[in-house]
Amino acid sequence: MTFSVDTNVILDILLADPLHGLPSKRTLEEATAQGQLIICPLVYAELAPLFPNPQNQDEALGKMGIRLKPFTKKTLHLAGTWWRNYLTKGGKRKERILVDFLIAAFAQETSHALITRDTFFQRYVEIFYLS
Repeated sequence: MTFSVDTNVILDILLADPLHGLPSKRTLEEATAQGQLIICPLVYAELAPLFPNPQNQDEALGKMGIRLKPFTKKTLHLAGTWWRNYLTKGGKRKERILVDFLIAAFAQETSHALITRDTFFQRYVEIFYLS
C-alpha cells in the first residue's frame, strides 16, 4: 500500500508536538509496516522552512521513510476541478485554498489513503488517521 502524508503529521513529529507527536509517529510507523510513505511537492515546500538546505530536508524525510513524488497533469486537473466546484457551491477562499485540493488530488491519484489530522480531506479521499 502507498500512503500520502499531509504536512501536519510530519510537523507533529519534527516539532515534537506534545499532543500529536507520538500518535503521528506511531501512525507513520504502522503505515510504513504496510507499505510506503509519499508526499507531494507542496508538502515538501511547506516543510522547507524547518531546514537550512534541501539536503538536510531530504535526510530527515529519508529517515522517516518518506519519498517525494511529482504531480501529474491528471492530478493537477483534478485539483483544479475540485477547487472550481468548491467555489461554485459557495466555498470560501479564506476557509480552503487551492493547496488543500492539490494535496487531496495527489492522495487520490497516487495512494491508497491520506495520513492527516485535517478532517476536510475526508470529503475527497480515504483518511488513514484522524486525531
